[in-house]
Amino acid sequence: MNGLADQEDLRLRFDVLTKTRVPELLRYPTSRDRAANERVYLLAAEVLGAIELGVFHLNVGWQCKDCQFRSKCWAWR
Repeated sequence: MNGLADQEDLRLRFDVLTKTRVPELLRYPTSRDRAANERVYLLAAEVLGAIELGVFHLNVGWQCKDCQFRSKCWAWR
């Protein structure tokens, strides 16, 4: 959709890294029609736009240690 891929063969896959004693990477492919792919693309674009504008929803957790936006979240406390 951004000119870098075959627009007729766009796919969405969730890659989930389980951070345990023995880390595991699980891949979950999805089956979506073109309209669903367009909705997900637009949603992702909106989220990225909000991040670039500095709109953050505080979500404190284990991921905070390595997050590039940590200083902005902690400033809200």
